[in-house]
Amino acid sequence: MKDLSSLLHHDDRPYGRRPARAPDPPRWTTATRGQPNPNRQHEKPPMRAGQFRLADAIASGDFSQQIAAATVIGGTFPAIAARMASVDYSLLDYLIPSFGTNDFTGAGPTCPIGTNADITGATFKGAINYGIQTIMTARPNLKLIFTTPIWRTLDGTAGGAGSQLIDYANAMLEVCALNRVPVVDLYRRCIINQFNYVHWMGPGDGTHPNNLGQDLIGGMMAAGLFDNF
Repeated sequence: MKDLSSLLHHDDRPYGRRPARAPDPPRWTTATRGQPNPNRQHEKPPMRAGQFRLADAIASGDFSQQIAAATVIGGTFPAIAARMASVDYSLLDYLIPSFGTNDFTGAGPTCPIGTNADITGATFKGAINYGIQTIMTARPNLKLIFTTPIWRTLDGTAGGAGSQLIDYANAMLEVCALNRVPVVDLYRRCIINQFNYVHWMGPGDGTHPNNLGQDLIGGMMAAGLFDNF
């Protein structure tokens, strides 16, 4: 029986079976559970600095870069990085990377979309290609399923690299299709929108889901697993 437990969320969340007696894997949320933080978007690196390097860590088992970065950021991130490093990825069934909103816009450098042929962390598409290739080569046991970023109040505006949020969602769908990797399109399917986001994100935050929003998105991720595997 598969035990589904989240490691990451919103910008990077996998689920998977845990080894016996392993500590609970972290839930890498962009908002502290129950305490929405409109500034938390500035605390996460863009995908090329996150998923791109995380793929190397999952493949090699060396999370020293993630632990060092988490130490600098502080807050809950050191504990999250430590728990990620404690997981035996050879025993996981599923990995669900979920990201894109901080590549679209954030305090740090944003990430250009790139082309389908890119294979480095210099572009969004390149980092996805690199992540898929690196993880699936090193960990063929893992079943990957991606999720596009959810709607946010900055939707419809141009990000730092000149592209809109929908462009990042479409880029992920395109690259994953080319790599035969399924995607849950939260950008289009998640019900969070301009009319109800305060309920799902909390007042003063138009980016990060609160408890209710996390549960909503978690259910859609679980449904995506059952739909695809």
